Amino acid sequence: MSLDRISLPTARWDALRTVRVAGYLGATESMVHDVLVVQYPTLDNRCVRNIMHYLEARGLVTIQRSETEPWRMFIARYGYDVCDYVVECDPGIRRPPPGP
Repeated sequence: MSLDRISLPTARWDALRTVRVAGYLGATESMVHDVLVVQYPTLDNRCVRNIMHYLEARGLVTIQRSETEPWRMFIARYGYDVCDYVVECDPGIRRPPPGP
């Protein structure tokens, strides 16, 4: 099941943070799914791929696609800056306010 319009921007932020934490090894789509399904139990793999494509189109991540291996996402320079609150976050991703 896909996410509603209210939850989707938050799920995008959670996915981006997951990729950030994965570091240079990257995050597989199943890793992102496992993190997101805790908050969104009805989330399906199609929705995870849609989120991955969205983040890639925004220049926040790169995706290593394979026919035989799981897809991997790697954080891009701009993705680091968004996660570290160095640049503004465009609409479509619900980034929480920075902490103290």
